[in-house]
Amino acid sequence: MNPMLKLRAFGVIESARLLAFGDLFAVIQDKFPVSGRTLIIVRRPVTRFQELTSAEKPRLLVWIDWTQQHVTSLQTPALAVFNLSLNDGPAAGHTVPQLHFHVIPRFTGDIPDHRGGNPQRNPIGSTLLKRRGRAVTVAGVFLALAP
Repeated sequence: MNPMLKLRAFGVIESARLLAFGDLFAVIQDKFPVSGRTLIIVRRPVTRFQELTSAEKPRLLVWIDWTQQHVTSLQTPALAVFNLSLNDGPAAGHTVPQLHFHVIPRFTGDIPDHRGGNPQRNPIGSTLLKRRGRAVTVAGVFLALAP
């Protein structure tokens, strides 16, 4: 049985949802009802990506890699791709005031159109572009820039 863990802004994480943890990050199953959807949460009080130290940023990449491998090993049918996501600030859709990274398995046909980098196909992106003019697409990735 996994130990229980308390994370700022997330509270106590049930042991059944705790997949792995280290000194800097914890990996948990998201409550969102999609098989394999996972969160990587910073263990110390951090709300924005730029608050991570230069040592923490590469460790986050290690945990992203571990999480993709772990989720892939458990999925049937085999996974093709993942959405890797970070909502960095309230204007970017950040609703929980603790930095966390989403690792979301995707399957062919699970949604009609995966091309979220195009604001015309992404209603959230279109709204942000119209309201704030602070959204951009870089290398096919939609970014909503917080103030």
